[in-house]
Amino acid sequence: MLPTVDESARAVLFLKHNEIIGEMLYTEFEAVLDAFIPLPNFASQSLQAVYIELNHRFHLTVAVFFLIDFDHQGFADRGWNLPIQQLVDSAAKGPDLGSGPIRLACYTQCPVQWHQRSLWDPDMSPGRNDFTLIQRTIEANKMGVAFKKVVADSPPVADAIPTLTSVEERRLERGWLEELESELKAKLYRSFRNRLANTLKKQRLRLATLRNKQQKRIELLNRDHQARVDQYRTQIADLQTDLETQKSLSEQVKQTLDNQTHKMSQLRQFFEERLKSTRYTNDEQIQLLNQQFEAESQARVESATKNLKETVQLREIELMYLTEQQSNLLDEITSLKHENAKLQEFSGDRVIDKLSASGISFIAYQVGLGHINVNRDELTEYTQNPEAFAAAKCGVSLPTYRSWLDHFSKPRCQAIAKNGNVCNRTIPKINSPLDFHSGESDRCDEHRENKVVNFRFGQ
Repeated sequence: MLPTVDESARAVLFLKHNEIIGEMLYTEFEAVLDAFIPLPNFASQSLQAVYIELNHRFHLTVAVFFLIDFDHQGFADRGWNLPIQQLVDSAAKGPDLGSGPIRLACYTQCPVQWHQRSLWDPDMSPGRNDFTLIQRTIEANKMGVAFKKVVADSPPVADAIPTLTSVEERRLERGWLEELESELKAKLYRSFRNRLANTLKKQRLRLATLRNKQQKRIELLNRDHQARVDQYRTQIADLQTDLETQKSLSEQVKQTLDNQTHKMSQLRQFFEERLKSTRYTNDEQIQLLNQQFEAESQARVESATKNLKETVQLREIELMYLTEQQSNLLDEITSLKHENAKLQEFSGDRVIDKLSASGISFIAYQVGLGHINVNRDELTEYTQNPEAFAAAKCGVSLPTYRSWLDHFSKPRCQAIAKNGNVCNRTIPKINSPLDFHSGESDRCDEHRENKVVNFRFGQ
C-alpha cells in the first residue's frame, strides 16, 4: 500500500566498508526477521544496517543505525529484538538533510542505554560521509518508492486574484521598500542562524562519533595489552615453577649422589678390612668365605625376586579391580546421559524459547559492564558463571576481573608493609577492568614506586 504525501516511506539499507550492499522496504525486512526470506549473500556475516524514513520529497527524516547478524543459511539472528520504533520515538535531533533536522539514533546518540551495544556510529568524515551516501541511494530510488498524490480542489480564479486594500496602498505610499528590506534582512539572519546551528550540530555529532571510535580503539588496545600482560605473567609463573622444580630435583640428585658415594666408601673400607684380615688365612677359609658370600647373594636375589613377584601380583589385582570399576563407571555415565536427555526434553528451554520468540529480552547488570543483553544462547553460560561471562564481555581474564572486583569494592593498597601487615591505604578507584593491572593498580604511590625500583635493580 503506497503512503500519501503526508506519510513517510520506510526502508532498511545494509552497509559494508562504506558502501551500500543491499536495500529493501521495511515490510520486506520484517519478512526477513520472521525467517520467511533468507539472504544468502549475507550468510555468516555481521553487518551494519540503517533503518530510514523519507518524505515525499525523498529527503531523509529518520535514521537508526543498528547491527544485525546472519547465520550460515542467510537467516537473520532469531535473538535479534531491537525495538526500532521505540528508538525512533525517543530519538534526538540529527543533521539537516533538506527537510529540517532528522531524528537520529546511533551508538553515540542512543536514547535507550542498554541497547547501545546494538547500534553503531555513522562515518561523517569528508569523502566518506554515510549520510551523503544514504541520501544518494534514496534519490536513486532503486527500491521503487512511490507516494499517492492527493488532488486538491483549485481555488476559483476570482478568489486567486489579490486586491489592494486602502491599508496596503498606504503601506506602499509610506515606503514599502524599507519594510521589504528589513524583512529580507530578518529572513537572511534567521536562515544564517539556522544553518550555523545545523553546522554546529553536525560537528558535535561528528566529534562525538570520532571520540567513541577512539574510545573503542583504546578499549581494544587495552584488551590486547591486558591479554598480553596476563600471558606474560602466566609464562613467568610457569618458568618460576619449572625453575623451583629443577632446583628441587637438582638437590635430590645431589643428595642421592652424596649418599651413594658415602655407601661406596663404606663398602670399599669394609672389603679392604676383610681382605686384610683374610690375607694370611688359608685357601679353605677363602673358599668358605666365597661360598658364604655367594649364598648370601643368592638369598638376597631370591628375596628381592619374591618381593617383586608379590608386588606384580598386587598390581595385577589392582589393575583388574580398576578395569572393572572403569567399566561400571562407563555404564553409569551412559545411564546418566540417557536420564539427562530425558530431563532435557522436559526442561525449561521451551519456556525460554517462547519468551524469546515473544520479543522478551533478558537484561542483566554486571559491575564493569552495566546493563547488558543476554541472548537465549548465552543464558546457560551466564547462569553457570556470571563472573566468567562478565570477564569475557570485558575482554579480561577471570582472575583479573575478580582482582578488579575486590579493588572496586574496597580500593585500598594491598601491598605488604615492612611491619608485615597490609598497607590498607586508600587509593583511587579504577572504574574499568581493562585499565586495572594486578600488583600495580591496587598499590599506593609509595609501594608502586618501590616495586619499580626493585624491578629495575633485580631485587
